[in-house]
Amino acid sequence: MSFYTELHIGLWNAWIGTAIALGAQTLFTMLKPEARKRLFNMSWYTSKDKIAAYLSMLLMYGMIIFSIWVPFKTGTAWFYTGLVIFLAGLISSLIALKNYADTPQDEAIVKGIYRISRNPLYFFYSVKMLGICIACASLPMFIFWIIYNIPTHLIIIGEERYCLETYGDSFKEYMKKVPRYFLFF
Repeated sequence: MSFYTELHIGLWNAWIGTAIALGAQTLFTMLKPEARKRLFNMSWYTSKDKIAAYLSMLLMYGMIIFSIWVPFKTGTAWFYTGLVIFLAGLISSLIALKNYADTPQDEAIVKGIYRISRNPLYFFYSVKMLGICIACASLPMFIFWIIYNIPTHLIIIGEERYCLETYGDSFKEYMKKVPRYFLFF
């Protein structure tokens, strides 16, 4: 199998996965306005954090738009492997969103899935997108995904800096116990 991707608009293309990935998060935040307010608060961002956030957003939407032309490799091991990874990321990100929404605004989010990852929302969004890349067996989508993760990592570093400033020693202890990503790093 080749990683060469024939681009064409189709109903059975990667846009389905990206729409589900973004749509599930959007629906959840519409149902939980207090979580949405906290989730999209950029008031503490430095200028570098803002650049990383806008770049990450631009790359995310670019990947979503590109996905309109990228067909799934249906009926292949690539498709089924990617589907499993995508579904694992989707379910885990919804759990992370619930943990996020259930935490009071003035507390650090450290319960639920946040006990095994300090950044499960970012991590599992990335897992969902990786699943889509695999389901399409698309090298261009995979390269897009790698590039997207660079500014996203910079946002995570900024958010952890903010949490250290806001929550102090309790967050520092949390950082010692829980990896930045899931089970590693």
